[in-house]
Amino acid sequence: MSILNLYLTSLEPNLAQSNCSQSIGGYISNSFLYLHTSLTNNVGLYDTSFNIDTPYGGWTSWNGVSYLDINGEMIRVSPITNGSISVLQRGANDLIRMHLAGNDVCAISSKQLFNDVFNTDRKQYRCIAVRNDSEINTINDIGVFIKQNSRNEDSSIKIAIEKPLSLYLKSNSTSRTTSTLVDASLINSYVDNYFINAYLKPVGESIGGIIQSFDSSTGTFVFYNSFSSSTTDVEYEIFPAPAQRLKSGIFAPTIGGRVSGFLTPSENSVLFLNENTNSSVDNCLLTHDLFYIWIERTIVKGSAEMTANDFVLSVVYANTSVNTPMSINIDIEPEPDVDTDTEPLPSGSSALPSGSSTIPTSGSGLPFAPFEFYKYTDEEAQKLYDLYSPLLEGKTDPEKEEILIQLVIDGTMAPDQAILIAVKAKLKVEV
Repeated sequence: MSILNLYLTSLEPNLAQSNCSQSIGGYISNSFLYLHTSLTNNVGLYDTSFNIDTPYGGWTSWNGVSYLDINGEMIRVSPITNGSISVLQRGANDLIRMHLAGNDVCAISSKQLFNDVFNTDRKQYRCIAVRNDSEINTINDIGVFIKQNSRNEDSSIKIAIEKPLSLYLKSNSTSRTTSTLVDASLINSYVDNYFINAYLKPVGESIGGIIQSFDSSTGTFVFYNSFSSSTTDVEYEIFPAPAQRLKSGIFAPTIGGRVSGFLTPSENSVLFLNENTNSSVDNCLLTHDLFYIWIERTIVKGSAEMTANDFVLSVVYANTSVNTPMSINIDIEPEPDVDTDTEPLPSGSSALPSGSSTIPTSGSGLPFAPFEFYKYTDEEAQKLYDLYSPLLEGKTDPEKEEILIQLVIDGTMAPDQAILIAVKAKLKVEV
């Protein structure tokens, strides 16, 4: 696996993110932003072919991939149908390296991160996590920039950085109940509630918990949920705190403090990790530490065509073990756009069984109080309803229910938003 990797974000920790449109902050998910596999043979400086391992899910999703990233080298390749790769151009980014069997191979074209739902300012937002997955190496000099902004003059991209409230920690408990854990070695080492909302997982146990509070004077953690075990002396891990979680991709994240403003950094003006925030996090990532990148996408209202609106995001860094500059380049392509002001979603077939009106919810069974449901103000509720109500005009109640269900399945809206709209539309939706 690469030292530095990019992931989608999710409502809950330690889960896969199947809906890219719901990558709107919260916890780092288990899902990479991009397609991912590894080399099965060494690649020299002049090699024009190599082999890669069969990825999880097979080759279908790799159709259309024309660039690969190996150790920061961008390689243009022939269409990929199996593990035998034919090279059209080495060093497309003017960097050629030797690569070893087992090295990480990333498809530069990412999953479709955006959809066609915008706010009244024609903006939408997504959040991805960047994590140091090395067990031994610190990563220094980390920065991000937009290598290529949208080639469509009616579309533009800006990015911001959010640093987590707390970082990765591995330690041992000194006492424990089903709802608390005490670590005497942490007494007066951190301020109260430094770890709030971070995910703590005992090593070797299948499930962890969200930290509700931390008392520095006693080293005591209190959790929102209860553990099935109360084994006293356990090794545990606390993973970096979540990013802010948006109610919907049409709302902007709060700027300030640990979150920089939205910028358009270039290769000549890289946005480094230690800039534009008041966080104490340095310009480096220790093992298992991370930071978040917010992406703001804007389109011009009434744009007739939305082709060529993908962009290339680059993360640059130096690995302390070799002190060699490296980079990750990801081409992010939105789904084909539909102007929802003029073309409402048709009432088609639902992915749920015929006649079902149940809106799916998270299946983890854990109570994640900070992020599970939101209390909308009257103004926010009306804004959401006004945005989506044109899709329901002229439809029967069953058709309206099918539309809301499909929007949840597609990841366009969260279940609580669908419920809110259903209530305002006076529908009887089973929860």
